[in-house]
Amino acid sequence: LLMDPRAALEAVGAATRAVVPVHLYGQCADTAALAAGLPPHVKIVEDAAQSQGATREGRSPGSGGIAATSFYPGKNLGAYGDAGAVVTDDEESADLVRALANHGGIAKYRHDVAGFNSRLDGLQAVVLRAKLARLADGNAARRAAAARYDELLADLAAAGRLTLPVTAAGNVHVWHLYVVRVADADRDTVVGKLNAEGIGAGVHYPAPVHLTPAFAPLGHGRGDFPHAEQAADRMLSLPLFPQITAAQQQRVVDTLRDALR
Repeated sequence: LLMDPRAALEAVGAATRAVVPVHLYGQCADTAALAAGLPPHVKIVEDAAQSQGATREGRSPGSGGIAATSFYPGKNLGAYGDAGAVVTDDEESADLVRALANHGGIAKYRHDVAGFNSRLDGLQAVVLRAKLARLADGNAARRAAAARYDELLADLAAAGRLTLPVTAAGNVHVWHLYVVRVADADRDTVVGKLNAEGIGAGVHYPAPVHLTPAFAPLGHGRGDFPHAEQAADRMLSLPLFPQITAAQQQRVVDTLRDALR
C-alpha cells in the first residue's frame, strides 16, 4: 500500500506544488521514481512518521530532500509524550524549518517569517537520545517477529483467508506495524473477537483520507480511490513490538484463526 509513482505522476497538474509519499507501516515509498518524473516546481515532502531506521536502496527518508517524522510514544522511536522532527540534507530548508518552529526566526525577537511554537521539549529530547541508541536492535527484533508471523500465518494466506504484508524490493523494513488483510470475513467482527480475548489488534486506518469530513470540499466520493477504500475495510494490525515473545505471537495467531472461523 505504498504510493504508486505512476499513478501519482499522472495526477500531477498545473496547480500541484508538492507530492507527499507516506512511508507506510515501516517501509519506504519509491521517491526516486517520483523525483525522476516530476517537473522542477513540484517538491517531494516525505511522511516518515512510521519509518525510523528504514531505508530504500540504502537511502534514508529525507536524505535526498525533506521528510517529517513523528516521535509519538507508539512509534519505533517514541518520546515520553508528543514530539516530532523534520530531516533534510538541504541547509536552506533546515534553516527555514528551524525558523518556522521557533516563532519564525532563529534569533530572539526576530521574526523573518510567520512561524509557530513547535520547539522540541528538552525532556523529550533526553528520552529520544537514550532510545536512539536502541533503535537498530529494536528494529531487528521487529523484523524477526514479522518473519515469525509470516511463518505462523502461511497456511491462512495459502488458503486465501488472509493477505500478508510484503517488503518491496530494495527496502529494509522496520515493521512499525504488521498489517494483514482479511478476505472473506467481516474485519470489524474479527477485531472485536481478538480484543475480547485480550489481543491488542487494531485498525490502521478505518477511513481513507478522501472520505474524511476535513477533505469533503474536494468533492471526492467512494470509488475514487478503490485501493485505499478496500484497505480501510479489510485491514487489521496484529500486535508487534520488540519484546513480543514467540508464545505471545502463537496465541495471537491461534485467536485470529478462531475468529476467522
